[in-house]
Formats: sequence, C-alpha cells, structure tokens
Amino acid sequence: MSQYLDVPLGRPHLRQSELNDSSSRYEELLAAPSDETMKAMWTYWSTAFFIFVALNAIVFLGVVTSKKTRRKPFDQYLIFLMVPDIVYTGFCAISGSSKPTYLPPTYHGRSGSPTSFSTIRIIETM
Repeated sequence: MSQYLDVPLGRPHLRQSELNDSSSRYEELLAAPSDETMKAMWTYWSTAFFIFVALNAIVFLGVVTSKKTRRKPFDQYLIFLMVPDIVYTGFCAISGSSKPTYLPPTYHGRSGSPTSFSTIRIIETM
C-alpha cells in the first residue's frame, strides 16, 4: 500500500499492462489503459460529441427560425432545454479533443523537479 502514498496528479501510477495474476481487485479497478487506448477513447467521444452538437443545433435552428413553432409553449420549452445541452455537449467535445495523453514529469521543463506536478498525499487511517 505504500506505493500508493504519493500519487502525482495527471499521471496514472498503475497501467493495465503492469497487472499480473496476483494483482488485487483494487489494482484492477485502478489501472489505467495504455496511452494509445486513451487517445482513441477521447477521439471517439469528442467526435460523437461534435456530431451531437451539430444535430442538436440543426433542430434548434429549425425551431427558432419558424414563427409557427416559436408560438407554441412546448416548442419554447424545447428551445430552452436545447441551449444548455448544446453548450454542455460543446464543451465536452472541445475538452475531449484537446485532452492530452499522460505527460512525463519533465513537461514543465524542470526535469526531476519535485514541483513539476502537484502531489496528493493519501493518508492511511487504521
């Protein structure tokens, strides 16, 4: 358990490729996939989010540009529901497409510096 005391932020301390037959269930849940898998996952999700934003925006513009539909209370309700959905999904798409893979400790240009990444101290209580 002492290996989990210093966990650098932004970096996994255990990968799925490092697991063996004696790994605990906790380690299996904690292990992160490879960088290639993470990059593929974020690429797929951000692409899906961009598609959702585009489709939602098309429906939004269709409802907003028609005077007949704007007069109906239910369509106004839909418009006000779509605005936060478009914004939130758009931010998810932008965030997912700009998600870096796990960065090495020399990312800030200070190789070996303990202040390159913040560290969480996990305190064991028994």
